[in-house]
Amino acid sequence: MHSGDEAAMKAERDERPIGAWAAQAVLIAIALYVVVSARALGLWASHGPGPGFFPLVLALALVLLSVAWFVQTRRAAGGGAAREPYPWRRPAVTIASLVVLAVVLDFLGFQVSMLLFLLFYLRVMGRRRWLTSVVVAVVGSVGTFHLFNDVLLVPLPYATVPPLTWLGV
Repeated sequence: MHSGDEAAMKAERDERPIGAWAAQAVLIAIALYVVVSARALGLWASHGPGPGFFPLVLALALVLLSVAWFVQTRRAAGGGAAREPYPWRRPAVTIASLVVLAVVLDFLGFQVSMLLFLLFYLRVMGRRRWLTSVVVAVVGSVGTFHLFNDVLLVPLPYATVPPLTWLGV
């Protein structure tokens, strides 16, 4: 290997993913703002969790996930991980799939829409095995639906397509 090739590889390895770090910092800043705002809403009421409790939990989860993303980015930058040729592709697919989810949610209902969405992300984007993808997608979609509908008494949309309405999904 030529010294020029080695220098180019070292320079590529030493480049820092500034865009990812900026996104992580923005997400952490937003999450911290939500934490402060959630506390102002009230975390607990006489009957149980207050209006700020759920946003607080989600904001804290966002902070933890952003920190985990930072650690992964830092490790990848230090290890000279291969770069994706089209870095815009994953965010574009994410946004497009969320738009599709929003469009089909009222027709297919929460359970079927979320099942398909999770299957897509686990199997196609995450490249997980079929068994893992199906189990997580079924538990994630059906379990979340029953948690919100039956336990938390927050109604989620049912399907309006006749074959699915007959099944009660």
